[in-house]
Amino acid sequence: MTALNHALDKLQSGVTSLDLRENNIRDEGAAHIAEALKTTATLTSLNLGENEIGAEGAAHIAEALKTNATLTSLNLRGNDIGAEGAAHIAEALKTNATLTSLDLNENGIGSEALQQAAARIRENRKKAVARRWRLCRAVRVAVYWLELTFRPGGAAYRRSMAEVSSMSMELS
Repeated sequence: MTALNHALDKLQSGVTSLDLRENNIRDEGAAHIAEALKTTATLTSLNLGENEIGAEGAAHIAEALKTNATLTSLNLRGNDIGAEGAAHIAEALKTNATLTSLDLNENGIGSEALQQAAARIRENRKKAVARRWRLCRAVRVAVYWLELTFRPGGAAYRRSMAEVSSMSMELS
């Protein structure tokens, strides 16, 4: 558990990417990682591949995904989560809008559970693109407003320049 404790410390220290593959984490360790995921504000990528995590561990991770707003990539490849664990993850993705990459390969999961998870990831990707476009539009509007407001010769520009001139006279 020393490696896991070190990893949990890293989660709380502001790390953005954590690779814990092949660390024998299992369900108990997944529960601890899930608790840390609920409070981390910086982690965007987590690799838990090849860790013998079962359906119980997947349920803990899924619970954390419901409130985590930073994780965009999660690798659970090569664990033992099965259809039950995949169903927990798919359910969590109904409320999680940030996860856009999920690897569930080699988990003994049926195609139905994989399709549900894939559909949720596609939805999250669409939401992420929409958020980026809204941000771009907001920035464009702000820049346009600044350009019009502070254009040389405009009233706001003249007022600003008058204030700067009076301040420099006061400083002299």
